[in-house]
Amino acid sequence: MRRARPVLALAVAVAAGVGVAGLAGCGSSGVDASAPVASGPPMSDASTTGSTAPATTAPAPTTTTSMPPPLPAPSPPIASPGDNKLFVLGDSVILGAKTQIPAALTGWKVTFDAKESRFITQGIDVLKAHKNDADKARAQARAELEQAYKDAGKPAPPAEPAPSLVDVLGRVVVVSLCTNYQAGGGFGNQIDSYMTYLKGVDRVVWVTCGEWSPGQTEANAAVRAAAGRYPNLVIADWAAFSPTPGYTYDDGIHLKPPAQEEMAALLARAVGPAPTPKPPAPTTTRPKPTVPPSTEPPTTAG
Repeated sequence: MRRARPVLALAVAVAAGVGVAGLAGCGSSGVDASAPVASGPPMSDASTTGSTAPATTAPAPTTTTSMPPPLPAPSPPIASPGDNKLFVLGDSVILGAKTQIPAALTGWKVTFDAKESRFITQGIDVLKAHKNDADKARAQARAELEQAYKDAGKPAPPAEPAPSLVDVLGRVVVVSLCTNYQAGGGFGNQIDSYMTYLKGVDRVVWVTCGEWSPGQTEANAAVRAAAGRYPNLVIADWAAFSPTPGYTYDDGIHLKPPAQEEMAALLARAVGPAPTPKPPAPTTTRPKPTVPPSTEPPTTAG
């Protein structure tokens, strides 16, 4: 259930210094960071771990407001039955909602991979690593199956086709990687690279970022422009929600509990309903090894 939104007077918010941007980028989630830092993105690296839809847009972000904007209409369902896997790729901002987001995506089987200080230039390698891991696991399972049939003196059944990228990641991929972007780095070109790699995915949800530096303003504009180039790109416009008082810590970036719930609700709308999953594929029963007959002479009684 979506949490009640905070209602704070604008004068109180301004007096308290709430929502002031320009501090740290993607640092520790959920910790006040009141000391100002340089304007560039942080360089630390502490780890954690079919139809198309029209772009979903929300009003561009403005100055601090007392109430968040209304949530957008949900994306339409994608074709059913189908795989209900979904992949979330992100940095420390979305990491703050790592519990709330899977819970809000009812019916989806979510893989959540978010890490502090992750840059847009690193995300495709993360996706490729998941695909490579799946290929290795499949090869190992196939080798074990073939050995079992060999031990039983039987031919192994034909191998199943290798899993596609959609088989591994899912029919929807969420990308939230603009918090650490520095202006002038070609965010639009990065979007094109991701969309080319994810060309078989039914829906790619791009999350905009709170505009704490010119880099995020540029990245958000690139995301909105890309919606006109890719019919399967959907925008989850978090930049319109992040200025809400009480939503972020003193850095103006990382999510407090009300914002964690709001982020999850926003992504649930952008992702849309989960498809009806396909029935599980039949499993191959491994044969028992052939036991050679005993060569020992029979024993006699007495």
